[in-house]
Amino acid sequence: MTLRIVSGLFKGRVLKSPKNMRPTLSSVRAAVFNICKDYIEKANFLDLFAGSGAIGLEAISRGALSATLVENSAKSLQCIRENICSLGVEKQVEVIRKDALAYLANTPKSFTIIYIDPPYMEKKLLEKCLIYLSEKPWIQEKGLLFIEEGEKNSHRLANLTLYDQKKFGDSFLSIFQKK
Repeated sequence: MTLRIVSGLFKGRVLKSPKNMRPTLSSVRAAVFNICKDYIEKANFLDLFAGSGAIGLEAISRGALSATLVENSAKSLQCIRENICSLGVEKQVEVIRKDALAYLANTPKSFTIIYIDPPYMEKKLLEKCLIYLSEKPWIQEKGLLFIEEGEKNSHRLANLTLYDQKKFGDSFLSIFQKK
């Protein structure tokens, strides 16, 4: 499967993806950015578990001011760096080699939009990330949180309201907005 930017400045550009990685479907990426189209312009975007970096790079393509991509896998980081260079967006994208929980425990930043797509078998890891997100002001006023998972869940998050849930093939997308 060829991974491409769906829309925006870099529409149609091919991205590299690590082998044995489940990239976010283009239909999911399109849905995410249709939902956040009124928020993406000049947004600060965070992609936890960045994989190939496709979600964060799609955000840049659609007008985000910056994207922070957090990833721990060396193979994924290599793809992310190659994708960033191929698009020429080195000044807009910050790549962090860190475990998502370690990043959340130590960063003072807040973001307009946060996207979380942990490995589907890591339910406890997602729950720990959501606890961190509930405890600190990670999401800016009226900001959005997207969670992609392998099953439908009913997460309860302090200061965030469930906006919508959608199913795409084997993926479920939960969308929250800051109250």
